[in-house]
Amino acid sequence: MSITKLFPNFITTLGLCFGISSIKLAMLAKFEMAVVFLFMAAIIDVLDGGVARMLNAQSKFGEMLDSLSDFINFGFCPIFIVYLWNLHSVKFFGWACVLLCVISTAIRLARFNTQIDLNNANPVRKKFFFGVPAPASAILVCLPLILSFEFETFTTFIETHSYILVAYIAIVSVLTASTIPTISLKGIKIKESLITPVMILMVIFVIALFMEKWKTILFCAPFYMVSIPLTYMHFHRLTKKHESA
Repeated sequence: MSITKLFPNFITTLGLCFGISSIKLAMLAKFEMAVVFLFMAAIIDVLDGGVARMLNAQSKFGEMLDSLSDFINFGFCPIFIVYLWNLHSVKFFGWACVLLCVISTAIRLARFNTQIDLNNANPVRKKFFFGVPAPASAILVCLPLILSFEFETFTTFIETHSYILVAYIAIVSVLTASTIPTISLKGIKIKESLITPVMILMVIFVIALFMEKWKTILFCAPFYMVSIPLTYMHFHRLTKKHESA
């Protein structure tokens, strides 16, 4: 086997190292760096699939390794970091949130792996994800923590109103395990006339991430949340149109 065939698996393993290392940083109370490491793992998760397709190095082993890495990086690590930050103060419901979030991600990934062929066979379903994808779920789980990086008073607010954090994590977990259609970048088609403006927006987004990463994420997160009900309605419109055709 060519060494290049193993390169995507090496990238996946590197992402796993970032994810697990975020736990150690959180245990040292370096929460900001812990979230940065999680974002590095998310970026690597996007890269490994693209590299595998580019090198024609896709394999069942790589798919399983990627899925298990996603479970650890985006199912366990984010919620455990939030637990170390604040949820540990909520005696029963704090750990219940950890269990719920981890199990929801496991269900989401298991369903995704078993329904790939079913979704690809349907011209409407293949344009969407079902349930919040694991990387997006990880970002949503960490959102309260990111808010605390920008607004110091938010930490005090959460400490005195921990039940709000518990309810928020529960909602994100349910959305992750649900079958609600959510937006997929693969399903978005761009007209040729819009390629240049979209590229410019992407460059602006990357620059904003480098300069003000937390503000940029906080700015983008509400748009993703609003996209969930809009995507749900769009999916049902397309489904009815497909069935009538």
